[in-house]
Amino acid sequence: MRILLTGGSGMLGANLCLLNPGHELYPTYATHATRHPNALPLDITDPAAVEAAVAHLQPEVIIHTAGMTKPLACEQDPEMTHRVNVGGTKYLVEAAERVGARFVFLSTDVVFGDSEAARDEDSAPNPMSVYGRSKAAAEAIVACVSRDYAIVRISVLYGWSSQYSTSFAEWVLSQLRAGQRASLFADQWRQMTYIPDLVAALYELATRPAPLNGILHVVGPDVVTRHSFGLELARVFGLPDALVAHASVHDLPALAAISPDRAILDTGKMQRLLHARISPVAEGLRDMRAREAAGYPTRFAAWF
Repeated sequence: MRILLTGGSGMLGANLCLLNPGHELYPTYATHATRHPNALPLDITDPAAVEAAVAHLQPEVIIHTAGMTKPLACEQDPEMTHRVNVGGTKYLVEAAERVGARFVFLSTDVVFGDSEAARDEDSAPNPMSVYGRSKAAAEAIVACVSRDYAIVRISVLYGWSSQYSTSFAEWVLSQLRAGQRASLFADQWRQMTYIPDLVAALYELATRPAPLNGILHVVGPDVVTRHSFGLELARVFGLPDALVAHASVHDLPALAAISPDRAILDTGKMQRLLHARISPVAEGLRDMRAREAAGYPTRFAAWF
């Protein structure tokens, strides 16, 4: 299957490249070039460039992972956030519709604000941040324009990545291996999502016979704090957990103001529809360690 992948040199995009099960994959990049043989530069905020690339490649599927994802950076530049996350998505999904391509769009758990209850796919978004509002707006455009789409909401990702990005787990691991303290939030709960599992889910959504035409929550089964995740990482990798320190997101008022303490997504629909599953944290971390031993992190150097 011919697939156009935006954000091909990002954390998720790079893993989609390495774990490609055999599709004709065309990864795009904006800033960080990749040596993937089918890679091409693409500014998704340029409608003419998007139209030309999609018309030339005639993809059967577009997986759209590119975007501005750092919440504080989005707060500082809401205009650019809108151009990239909303405008870029609009140009891509319109181009996809013109060539009859399925559109798989990566969104986020923070389209929702703080809540004790898990939100399902039918819950109304109520974002607290510029980033969350941009993703909610982009979701609405995708659902309006496309006749064959999947909106995939994800949470904090962990796993190995290329030189251009560092996952949360990689940062914690580097701190602990250097003998440095990792101060991690103990009062913010998320569903940590293992990247290789998410990759499998995305390729399954790209190739399923019938359109999904809806939203799907694809996140891990464990609701954990970053601090408890760090302790489990230390245990799995055999590192001193004394270096994993408590921190509070409320010590950073600018971040706390735009970040829900609990952003929990119901995954019942995912469990019913997908064969792919997202590993519990301990299982994902064990696989991450096994992949390191097998040399998986070094494979990124061939293309990134």
